[in-house]
Amino acid sequence: MKKNIKFTNRVIVVLMLLVVSVVSRVDAATNITISAGATTGVTYSSGTYTPVAGTASAVINATELQNYLAGNNVNIITASAGASAGNITVSSALSWGSSYSLTLTAQSALTINSSASITNSGSGAITLLAAQGTAGGFAINSTLTTNRGGI
Repeated sequence: MKKNIKFTNRVIVVLMLLVVSVVSRVDAATNITISAGATTGVTYSSGTYTPVAGTASAVINATELQNYLAGNNVNIITASAGASAGNITVSSALSWGSSYSLTLTAQSALTINSSASITNSGSGAITLLAAQGTAGGFAINSTLTTNRGGI
């Protein structure tokens, strides 16, 4: 039975982000933690945080990330080659109010700690992708909230 599939703009954007994440991979295995700590071990360019080659563990400052989300879609992508698994851990709450979206792409596990809710009071989406390169999965221990965007 043939079915017609209608893609919305949001589905097309997510598919485009998946293509970007495959093209953007680097040869360094990096675990990324989003926290109150200073940003280290990643670069930010054109809306995407990527690990610095040779970095096993990186930090993205939560306030810095929220500031970028006020005016840009933001993608955070880990890598999976090397000693680190390519995990993302959100350990600080994130909150913004814009039409811009956050995409977290973990090559292995994606963990949102109990004290780290993610909230967008605007219309932007929250996209979570785990186990993109190796075994892994989700551990969502807090709330995810959007006003009109999808999760």
